[in-house]
Amino acid sequence: MGRKIFHWLAGIFCLAIVCLAAGCSLPEANLGGVDDGSGYDVVDDQGTRVHIPGKPRRILAGNLAFDTMILGITTPDHLVAVNILDRDPLASFISEDVKSVKLTSRSLTGISLETVVKAKPDVLILPDWNSKNDIDMFRSLGYAVVVLKGPSSVEDVRHDILRIAEVLGETERGRKVVKEMDRQLAEIDETLSKRTDREPVGLLVSQMTSWGGPGSIYDELARRARVKNGIAEAGLVNGQELTKEGVLKADPDFFLVSATRDGSPSRFQKEWFHDPSMQHMKGIHHIIALPNRYIYCASQNIPDAIRAIANAAYGPVFDMSQEKLIRGY
Repeated sequence: MGRKIFHWLAGIFCLAIVCLAAGCSLPEANLGGVDDGSGYDVVDDQGTRVHIPGKPRRILAGNLAFDTMILGITTPDHLVAVNILDRDPLASFISEDVKSVKLTSRSLTGISLETVVKAKPDVLILPDWNSKNDIDMFRSLGYAVVVLKGPSSVEDVRHDILRIAEVLGETERGRKVVKEMDRQLAEIDETLSKRTDREPVGLLVSQMTSWGGPGSIYDELARRARVKNGIAEAGLVNGQELTKEGVLKADPDFFLVSATRDGSPSRFQKEWFHDPSMQHMKGIHHIIALPNRYIYCASQNIPDAIRAIANAAYGPVFDMSQEKLIRGY
């Protein structure tokens, strides 16, 4: 009880500071509105029962993947704020959809109290990597907070889409999104299963140098694209640092890097590939740049990510010209 009181007092203090700076008043409890009888309860992935007073009209999520899933289930006017990366077409499948959303969150690992206060959401949908202290604080201030598993596999994506649809009172739309995603995945599997050539080794060179190995969603995307993950070939799992020695051990057929706006290599990429020990590797002549929306995809558009990775490995196996957000409405 003492711990909850401490978080509540700390939250009220922080909120008062934010509101004074912004010239706003303190919000009342039950920010989702008065329950008119249409409310319902959901149990989030941490076992917390959360009351939703009615279908949320003002939705705030904690990351780009959840924003994308939400827009597969409901319209952009229901999002009261978006992650800054949502606006970047290299990183996002929803950059056009969110142009009219004025408020943005710049954090990639959480969401600030200031953003929450400005957004005034009916419901907060957060991944489980958010700080427990922040989650407790938001709840103590009266916000309906639903915590879901941060997606690290295709199955996690299915799970989160269905859970988000449940939270939004749109379960049928969630089922439609998953059904279409699975239909496209089955088509990809059928096409790639007909190939008899050797599976190439592709190695992701990312500034997140300990991400991308087995245990990450990228590893699953690469395998479904019929590409051997060079990070796995180096003997690493997700969370272990990729070293130059690991790159030499993997000896990839091609390197995968993040595309830049002007098409030129980033400073990080220039420094990475300048290493003399790499100049004799066959993969150094096959450096392929893909938009980050494919490399880091953890939403319903994972079929597009798999198609893009397969095309990087094999050439234009898949037509990407009709790419669009998978929606359930």
